[in-house]
Amino acid sequence: MLYSSKQRKGVFMYCKHCGESSYRKDGKVRGKQRYFCKACGRRFIAADGRTHYSDQQKLTALALYKEGVGFRGIGRLLGISYQTILRWTQSAGEEIKRIIRGELPENLPDMDMIVIDEM
Repeated sequence: MLYSSKQRKGVFMYCKHCGESSYRKDGKVRGKQRYFCKACGRRFIAADGRTHYSDQQKLTALALYKEGVGFRGIGRLLGISYQTILRWTQSAGEEIKRIIRGELPENLPDMDMIVIDEM
C-alpha cells in the first residue's frame, strides 16, 4: 500500500534521506514500523528515538571545554550526556588534526602530537 505524507493519520512523514513523501510499509524493526521510500529506494523508520543536537549546542559544549569545564560539568549544564560531549570533542580534535596535517609541508617527519599554544 502506498501512502502520502498527508494520508498517514494526520502526521506529516517524509523520507529521511531524500525528503519525498511516497513510501510503503516494509516490515518492523525492534517493534517499530519500517518504511520503504519509492523515490530513492532506501528504508527508514518514522521515529527512531534518537536525539539530534544543533550545531549551536555542539559549539557551546566545545567552548566550555576550551574554557576548562569538565565533560561531566558540561553535561550537567547543557543537559547532554557527558559521553556525547566527549565524542564531540574527540571528533573536533580529529578534524583539527586532519586540517593541520593538510597544511604542513610534505618533507617534515611524521608527528603523533601537535601542540598549539596562545602567543
